Amino acid sequence: MKDWLLVAALLFAAAFIRGVYLLTPILDSDEAVVGLMAIHILRGEYPIFYWGEPYCGPLESYLAALLFFFLGPSRLALNLAPGVFSLLFLLAAYRFARSAFGRETGLVSLLFLSLGPPFLVWHSVLARGNYIENLLFGVVLMALVVRTLRAASEAARWRGLYIFAFLGGVAWWVSFQSVHFLLAGGLVLLVGLGRSLIDRRTLAASGFALAGSLLFWIYNIQHDLASLTETARYMRTIPLGRSLELFFLIKVPSILGAPMAEMGRSYSLTVNALVTLVYAGAFISAVGLVLRWMLTPGRRRTGEALGLGLLLSFTAAASAIILAQYNSGGVTRYFLVFYAAFPFFLAIVLVNLSRKRPRLAQGAALLVLSVNVWGTVAGADALWQDRRDAHRERDAVEAEMIAGLRARGLEAVFATEYWEFFRSNFTGGEDPVFAIPISKHSGNKYPTYTRFALSRDSVPHLWSRGDGIFRAALRGVNAGYTEEGLGPYRIFSAFGTNVGGLEEISATGWRVETPSASEGIPWMLDGNPDTHWDSGAQQLRGWSIRVDLGRIETLGMLVVEPGPVPEDVPARFEVRVSPNGAAWEVAVPSHPFVLPLRWEGGKLLVDEQKVVRVILPSVEARFLEIRLTAANPFHWRVSMLRIYRVADVEEAAGRG
Repeated sequence: MKDWLLVAALLFAAAFIRGVYLLTPILDSDEAVVGLMAIHILRGEYPIFYWGEPYCGPLESYLAALLFFFLGPSRLALNLAPGVFSLLFLLAAYRFARSAFGRETGLVSLLFLSLGPPFLVWHSVLARGNYIENLLFGVVLMALVVRTLRAASEAARWRGLYIFAFLGGVAWWVSFQSVHFLLAGGLVLLVGLGRSLIDRRTLAASGFALAGSLLFWIYNIQHDLASLTETARYMRTIPLGRSLELFFLIKVPSILGAPMAEMGRSYSLTVNALVTLVYAGAFISAVGLVLRWMLTPGRRRTGEALGLGLLLSFTAAASAIILAQYNSGGVTRYFLVFYAAFPFFLAIVLVNLSRKRPRLAQGAALLVLSVNVWGTVAGADALWQDRRDAHRERDAVEAEMIAGLRARGLEAVFATEYWEFFRSNFTGGEDPVFAIPISKHSGNKYPTYTRFALSRDSVPHLWSRGDGIFRAALRGVNAGYTEEGLGPYRIFSAFGTNVGGLEEISATGWRVETPSASEGIPWMLDGNPDTHWDSGAQQLRGWSIRVDLGRIETLGMLVVEPGPVPEDVPARFEVRVSPNGAAWEVAVPSHPFVLPLRWEGGKLLVDEQKVVRVILPSVEARFLEIRLTAANPFHWRVSMLRIYRVADVEEAAGRG
């Protein structure tokens, strides 16, 4: 009875700490997607995956929809959804640790997880889509493995295997990061059950796995295995040395120590290094415990041995996959999975150490708990007046912007800044609708917003920063526009083309020179976007593609479409022209590649391809040259090269 009082007290403390973070609920567009989907669920939409992420089942959105039904849509109600799952994770973690390692280890594990680390507390109230849910499924699956292998009867073992298979299927639908738990659990079950798996009941277990992941397969059968294709986009291999550096020196210390950069906080390298050393010592000691058990004659299959073998298998699988596939950049939230292992290693070793060297165990525990509490307090915006004021100021600016757009009678606006437009849709209740100005689904998480915007008569573009880039892009397509301010935002509207009629010049008879790979020239002129010329090497300053049109033309526009790799466009370039191939003049001075725009139904959209589109000043020339004025670590690939002449007859505005 006393244990349950302690468990209840620790869960209450965990809920209180997370509640402090909920007092200043932050919201970015990733979280807003979870909330918007919850609103749409209440309207009768029942998605299988998150918008634009066919590898992550929207479990969090369904719980948020339930909370919205009772509490109404709000940032607080939205972030309550992962908060609920975080408390369930803590309870499941306690039950797993207790069943595998004993009462004391269960309580100590719960203590470390309830009071921190701050990165875990922060993500426990961030509706970012199943990071906490993945931890919950992970510890439940590990508990099932231990229970199955220690079952007293064959029937109980098979029952445990069926439940593991079904929940494993659900976990796979909910998050691809469950692969770490599934690999580790499957390996331990395979070793532990051995030949007994050669049974027709194994097929039944496969059926349970299929049933658990049924939504995943329904979606992928209908969408040509889109989940696997989309996931491949995030698999980025970086040099092993750099990956190891990020892993051990930055990301692991960040999740174990005090607040880190991803939380927008500074942290002490010394403190984080000390805490990481404590965890590292616990991990090494845990490895030693397993080796000692393996070398013991007549060893028995104990819960501790099974649990440690499972945790080590999971840590090895997760580390190998993360190091090899998705450890690039500054994103650390993928490392949240390690909270399903590291706190358990620490608790196991400290409990064992306390029996021999209690002062050392108490000192290590006190260090970790102090950093947890200190870091959690330092990261709680609600406890600091300047941060509370910053939250109110940001919210006021956004509210003023939304009110200003409504006052102008706008039903929709295009907003290129991803981290704002989904958030503004949630904050403003989709009034007006903020849409990304990309119509193709592969670059647009929710094209329904874009289709709605395109159905309106007039759709302005909204910019909060980077508006200079947009002005340069507008000049690149020679578009007219009006501009006005709205607080820190800029509204661009009343677009129109200043270009007269344009006609594409036939490539028949052209002579083209390239800096290399001349055999590929026909592929940039064949009108087929699936073929391309490839420089075969990284771009160098001074490289050029020179075109002899065969006769003098009044040139109006140049369009260069990239090959299959979007980055294979010039970083900086100039366009030169000549009437005879001897005397050259610069028609377009050197400038960086700018945001590519295109017209669709009289409205300006961002081109999903990184198309080089340049308006020429109605210059008469026979020769045209695109000359690189800066190096670029990518190849130069061109799938289509198009040159337009100024037509004799004015074309309708909006053609581009």
